[in-house]
Amino acid sequence: MAAPSFDDLMNIGKAEAILKRPSLGVRIGDISEMLISAAAAMADRLIGWFAERIAATFLDGASGDDLTQLAADHWAIQRREATKAIGTVTFNRSGADGTSQSFPIGTTVATARDSQGNDIQFVTTQEASWAASTNGTRVVATEAVVAGVAGNLSGANLVTRIISSPPPGGTYTITASSQPAGGSEEETDDELRDRVRLYPSTLRRGTPNALEYGAKSVQSIAVAKASAVQDSTGLVTVFVSDSSGNSSGTTKVVSPNTVDDGTMTAKVAVELYNWACAGALVNVTGGSVQTVNITVTIAVKLGIDVAQLITDIQNSISARVNRLNIGETLYLSDIMTAVKAVDPDNIVNVVVNTPLVDTAPSTPGNIIRPGVITVQ
Repeated sequence: MAAPSFDDLMNIGKAEAILKRPSLGVRIGDISEMLISAAAAMADRLIGWFAERIAATFLDGASGDDLTQLAADHWAIQRREATKAIGTVTFNRSGADGTSQSFPIGTTVATARDSQGNDIQFVTTQEASWAASTNGTRVVATEAVVAGVAGNLSGANLVTRIISSPPPGGTYTITASSQPAGGSEEETDDELRDRVRLYPSTLRRGTPNALEYGAKSVQSIAVAKASAVQDSTGLVTVFVSDSSGNSSGTTKVVSPNTVDDGTMTAKVAVELYNWACAGALVNVTGGSVQTVNITVTIAVKLGIDVAQLITDIQNSISARVNRLNIGETLYLSDIMTAVKAVDPDNIVNVVVNTPLVDTAPSTPGNIIRPGVITVQ
C-alpha cells in the first residue's frame, strides 16, 4: 500500500470539509484552500518523517548517525573513526656547547611547503634528548596533527622542517626515518555497511574472512587480505595497509607474546590473536603500493563542458581504483564503467589506452592504486 501523496491529502481534506459543510466552496487562493493546504503539508511531512524512521531501521535505509547507531545496537559494530598517520623522524645535533638539551614531546615538525604554501604537520610523541657535549642522531615517533589520509606521505614528500623553536646549545636538523602511514578518514556509510554484511561470515573465527574482518577492526587498517593456507607449513599471511596502500612495521607473528610497538602490523597481530584458530600459524605483514598510470580517450556529444567532465572522470576512476583490495586485479572494464558512470547520456565512447590489459598485482601483497590519470 503506497502512502498518500500531497495531492491525495488535499483531495481528502476538501472532501472532508465539504462533507461537514456541503455549501462550502473551495476555491484556489481562498482561506478554505489555505487551511486545507496547510493541514495537507503537515500530514505529508509527518508521513515522510515516519517513513524515514522506518527506513532507518534497515541497513540499506539508514545513513549517518542512524546507521552508526543501528550497527552498534544490532551487531555491536562501531564506525571506525578517522585516524592519524604515524611515523618516525631523526633529529641530528651538531656543535654541542656542553649543555644537556632536548626536543620535548609535542615538538612540531612538517613537510616542505607546496606551491600554495601548504604543508603537513606532525608532532613528536617521544622526547629527543642529548647529554652535555653530546652530538648525534635521535629517532623519535611522530603522529600527524590532523587525522586523515593527508598524513600518509609518499615519494619525496617527507618531513624536513622543524617548526617549533629548537633548544639552544647546538645546530639541529631533521630527516624522515620512515614514511608516515596509517592515516584514514572516518569510515563512510558504504564501508560500514560492507563490514556489517561481512560480519555473519566471521562468526566461525579462524576463516580467511574472519581474519580480514579482525584486521580491519583495528582503527588504522582500511585494507586487509588473507592469503591461502600454504600446504607445506599451514601458514596464513594477512596483508594489511591503510586506504592509501601504505603500512608500517615489519612482519609480525600472531602469538600471545607479540608486543604492540605502535606499528600497524603489530597492532593487527595483537588483535588477530583473538581471531586465529588455536595453534594456527598466522603472520601479519604490510602491503605494498603498485602504481598504475591510466590513460583514456573519450568521445562526447557537442555542448558538453569538457573541462569539468575530465575532472569528474579522473575523480571517478581514482575512486574506483582506490576500492581495490590487496591482491585484486584492475580490470579494463572497471575503468570503462567508472568513466561511463560520470555522464552516461553524453559520453558516447570510451577507449582505455593504458594499461593495455587487465593488471594484476605483481606480488600477492601488492595493492593497486592510481598513478597519473590522463583523459584525452
